[in-house]
Amino acid sequence: MLTSWMTRENVCPTLPLYGADVVAVMPHDYPMILVDSLYGERDGWWCFGLEVTEETFFVERGRMSRNGVIEHVAQGAAARAGYLTLVRQQPLRPGFLVALDKVQLPMPPCVGAHLETRLRIILDFEGYQVAEAITEAGAEMVFSGRMKLYAKPE
Repeated sequence: MLTSWMTRENVCPTLPLYGADVVAVMPHDYPMILVDSLYGERDGWWCFGLEVTEETFFVERGRMSRNGVIEHVAQGAAARAGYLTLVRQQPLRPGFLVALDKVQLPMPPCVGAHLETRLRIILDFEGYQVAEAITEAGAEMVFSGRMKLYAKPE
């Protein structure tokens, strides 16, 4: 579903995006939404975030699971891809997390933490991408590593 500013005539929405506007560029839906802000790109790094609440998927006993953190990073890559396909007037394509590499997940974040993630694509070849990402909650590193992603080429 396109929100008010997302029409085929107005295909270059202004970043940052928040809430439902982020969801509109992703191939995900509630309650499985783990990105609530897409800030934009700088020097090849895309930035996005999530406010961790009790209602956040993957939160149990006041902490987000490590699987939830990984999914947050993967959904950020999806939000980036969805935004770029909208700008290019292409259809959204589902993508898949294929593999993880060099991952560090020292401590899952607590409810109330604001996750800020930086992600850049370091390889893009025939639908496969390798992304490296860093997620922080305040001064604490929550995730560092690489993801291999796949979306069927057009």
